Amino acid sequence: MKKLILFFSALLLLVTACKKDPANFTGYENVIASVDSYQPLLKGSYWVYAATSGSSTDTIVKTINGNTLNINGNTYYEASVVSAANGTSKEYYYSDGHNYYARTIDALLSDEPVNFYYLVDTAKDNTGWSGRLTNNGMVEGREVIQVGLMKNNDTTRNVLGKDYSKVVSTAVIVSARDDDGSYATLYTYNHYMVKGIGTIQTDIQQGNQLIGSISLVRYFIPELPAN
Repeated sequence: MKKLILFFSALLLLVTACKKDPANFTGYENVIASVDSYQPLLKGSYWVYAATSGSSTDTIVKTINGNTLNINGNTYYEASVVSAANGTSKEYYYSDGHNYYARTIDALLSDEPVNFYYLVDTAKDNTGWSGRLTNNGMVEGREVIQVGLMKNNDTTRNVLGKDYSKVVSTAVIVSARDDDGSYATLYTYNHYMVKGIGTIQTDIQQGNQLIGSISLVRYFIPELPAN
C-alpha cells in the first residue's frame, strides 16, 4: 500500500505562516480569478487532505508556491506537496479557463510524471474528452490512454461531514493497450470539484474496487487584490 500512498504526496504545513507572510501577487495579475476556477492557482492557496488506502492513512498538504514551469508551451503552476508518510514532492497545474490538467508522479502508473486531463468544465453530462498522459503516449513501455467523462456538472456531495453544493464530478479512465490491440482499463480516477475551492475529493478504483481516496479537510484561497 506504500506505493499507492506515494500518489497522495504531502504533510501538514504551518497555517500561521500564511498570516505572517501574505502572498505576493506580483506576476499573477493575469491568472484566472479563483472564484472562476475549479483549480485556484494564486500563490499562497493551499489544501489539506486526508488520504486513505486500505488500512493506511496519510495527511497531505498542497500549496501553490508561486513557481511556474513551461510544459509544451503552456505555463503550469507549481504546488509544493508534503506528505506525513512520504515527505515532499512537486505537482503542476494548468488551466486555460475550461480545460484542466495536473502533472504529477502517480506511483500506480510510473516513476515519471504523467499529465492528467481531468476536467473540461464546458462538457455536458455523459460527454467526454481524451488525451495522452505523456508526449509520446507511452508509460513504462506501454501505450496508455486517458478518457475523461463528465458525470455530473451540478451535484452535491458530503466530504468528511461537510456538505458541498454545485459540485462537478468527472471520471478519468486510464487504459493500456494489449498485444491484440484492445485496451484494458487500469484505473478510474473519480474527481469531485467546486468552483473557487478546487478538488474536494478524488477516489481511485481498480475495476469495481475502491483502492484509494483523498478528501478535503480544509483549505485557504487568497483573493487577487483589486486594481
